[in-house]
Amino acid sequence: MSRIATFFKDIRDDVVDRHDAEVFGEGFDVAANLCVDLLSSRIADLRTQARSGSPLSPEQALLLAELTDLKDETERQLRNYGHDESVESGT
Repeated sequence: MSRIATFFKDIRDDVVDRHDAEVFGEGFDVAANLCVDLLSSRIADLRTQARSGSPLSPEQALLLAELTDLKDETERQLRNYGHDESVESGT
């Protein structure tokens, strides 16, 4: 392959790689936000119920605590994604 052909192939490959990374990144962000938003919505519903004068059942109170912890951990791992090896390895 000539130097010019190699040059243009390298440029093409770089453009394709950057495009794929951008598209994947956007999809990752959308999925991550969807997950956090779903948790946030359920937490807000339970807190609204508790503030409205309808006390939470013990099961609902436990669910609220677990969802809050899960949301906090999800946000922590998302912030550290790609920067924290323990997040990627699942440990």
